[in-house]
Amino acid sequence: MAHSIFNDIIGPLMRGPSSSHTAASWRIARFCIFALNEPLAKAVVEFDKDGSWATNYEEQGTVMGINGGLLELDITDPIMKNTKFELKNKGIDVKYLISSFENDHPNSILITLYGKHENKIKVLAASLGGGAFEIQKINDLKISFKGDSFALLSKQDETYWFSTSLTKPSTSAAEIIIPPILPIIPISTPPKHFDGVEDCINHCKDGNITLGDAGLDYEESISGIPVIDLQSKMQDLIDLIHHSIDIGLKGTSYDDRILPAQAPLIRKAEKNGSIAGNSIINRIIENVTAIMDSKSAMEVFVANPTAGSSGTIGGVLRAFSEEMETSEADLIKAYFAAGICGIYFAKGPGFSAEEHGCQVECGAASAMAAAGLVQLMGGNTDQAFGAASMALQNMLGLICDPVADRVEVPCLGKNVSAAVNAYSSAIMIMSGFDKVIPYQEVIDSVINVSKQMPSCVKCTGLGGLSITETSRKLKVN
Repeated sequence: MAHSIFNDIIGPLMRGPSSSHTAASWRIARFCIFALNEPLAKAVVEFDKDGSWATNYEEQGTVMGINGGLLELDITDPIMKNTKFELKNKGIDVKYLISSFENDHPNSILITLYGKHENKIKVLAASLGGGAFEIQKINDLKISFKGDSFALLSKQDETYWFSTSLTKPSTSAAEIIIPPILPIIPISTPPKHFDGVEDCINHCKDGNITLGDAGLDYEESISGIPVIDLQSKMQDLIDLIHHSIDIGLKGTSYDDRILPAQAPLIRKAEKNGSIAGNSIINRIIENVTAIMDSKSAMEVFVANPTAGSSGTIGGVLRAFSEEMETSEADLIKAYFAAGICGIYFAKGPGFSAEEHGCQVECGAASAMAAAGLVQLMGGNTDQAFGAASMALQNMLGLICDPVADRVEVPCLGKNVSAAVNAYSSAIMIMSGFDKVIPYQEVIDSVINVSKQMPSCVKCTGLGGLSITETSRKLKVN
């Protein structure tokens, strides 16, 4: 089914360090509970010894996500901060193991659930990046379920049947109804004029519309949701992003993290004269940092397009919109412009750092932010994609090497760099600079570059800054 801006690009709303680890694992666990269809007694969770999660499933919040999903908590619930205690309180035994099993993705997971009434299921799944996931097998039945539809699961003896052909619940009591796990249920494939980047550019030229208009049209065409409701939904997400910034600017505290609150330091430095004041760059840096501070303090935030890159788009778009005093409607369009820019990324490499490194997290976010900025600057679709291309060109080959397996360092600096890069790329394009390489070709290059990158620099904790002496000491402590 079609990618959705709200399913795959801007969102999910979550707590936790990583969308791949925390949000996707929460969604996978929610599916498992639905499929078990009875109270949970115990679970065994296995990570493949050769996969990416084997080295960092605790630090990057996979345990937090799975536990929360098995407990049937909303991912924004404050109890998500202490799921181990809640499991113990409810008498549910969850064991985590490193093992070996057949799979086709570095973020694969095998979960065996035992119900209190003797039911048992085994689920093979994969986290695809940015909170996206795929259920690949229930016991011995191979399936493909990504959470964007209703599904019907039936069982006779030990044999399962599974169907995702319906978008509305069945009335049959003989089947288990698996509800959608993602917020949008696509009801249609997008029109042909959204097939590729050039198709989108030509469509916008023919209709004399902006990229923001196109993003809104795209989401309406695949979801059937009225435009006014989609705009309202985007406004809600923008409000949440701005709330994260406000929380971060006030200063956050959380014991289990590397960095103390960083965002308030910018205003402090301006006041004491350490840095020049009244700079949009300062506002970008502090906004981006505020979101990342909120995230690391386990506050609710919006993965955009991933948790690890969540500071980039919101930080720079708010700074510029406040600088230029743009309207709420203008900012909504900017987010839809960023969203449709991200759709073409989702159709290509996707957002899994375990497959492609940070070029698909901060790189993608920088491209999306650049497109959104051009929308706010009054640019056309060709210019928006041009800025996205230039921004992404500057971040090709970016590795993912989190210190101590935490999504803090160098993630904060990379988000700031991505946001400033987006701003400079938008300025250059609007000034008449030539991007040279079209956006789609740069996206294709991301895939080619990732094939040349060793797995040790793809969020495994086995290369780059992850293996410095300081990183190792921080992980032990």
